[in-house]
Amino acid sequence: MTRDDLHVPDFDPGPLPSKPGPWPFAASLGWLVALVGLMLVVQSVAAVLPLLGKALVAASQGKRPSFGGVELDGNLLFVAQLACTAAVLPSVWWLAHLRETGRTREYLGLRGFSWKHLVVGALGTGAVLGVSSFLVGEENATMRDLLLNASPKLPLWIAMVVLAPVVEEAVFRGFVFEGLCRVRGGAWTASGLTSLLWASIHLQYDLKEMTVIFLFGLVLGGVRGASGSVWPCLILHAVNNALSAAAFELEFQKGLT
Repeated sequence: MTRDDLHVPDFDPGPLPSKPGPWPFAASLGWLVALVGLMLVVQSVAAVLPLLGKALVAASQGKRPSFGGVELDGNLLFVAQLACTAAVLPSVWWLAHLRETGRTREYLGLRGFSWKHLVVGALGTGAVLGVSSFLVGEENATMRDLLLNASPKLPLWIAMVVLAPVVEEAVFRGFVFEGLCRVRGGAWTASGLTSLLWASIHLQYDLKEMTVIFLFGLVLGGVRGASGSVWPCLILHAVNNALSAAAFELEFQKGLT
């Protein structure tokens, strides 16, 4: 007896369900707010812990605990950025995985790239550094305070050149950029919005410095859109921070002589 003899109808499963794709525009912005909030909470906790530690030591010695302000230094910045890295990167990966199962790396821009995009981005970064030199000059109170209080300086350099670029690029040019690309204007809209939002979280700087950060964000966003990869953005961000830190260090050393 054959299948035809039994008159068993063929089963049509219908079209396979499609993957949901990136988070939509509003959701991407909402998750950005949540991720930035996570950064602030983690950094605040990292800033409070030294105070609590000093208070406990004072109490154990029979002294009255003091809850004075926290002095900004390289070690504290390193601890805060390290905590941010540990908290934010798994969160970003999980959020991307929820929408693009099996394609999480592509969602976050973890793709290969052409070196020509890195070269073009380097030229754009050089132009931004020129604008920064003209607009901002050498004065930067935040960097000056960090350099004055950093001892040893290696943790400060790791925080600025490695940890900060990794976290910020994973969030802005990695996760959020992909969702914002799906609206009118595509990569241009995503580049402008991520640059504006990225500059706005750097409240420790003045308006001129935030303007430079916005311009640098446009360069990074253009590279991300053209290459489809976050890697050149991460490299350019790290190199820019290293060059800026080195310039401020030279000025700082000049001031000591």
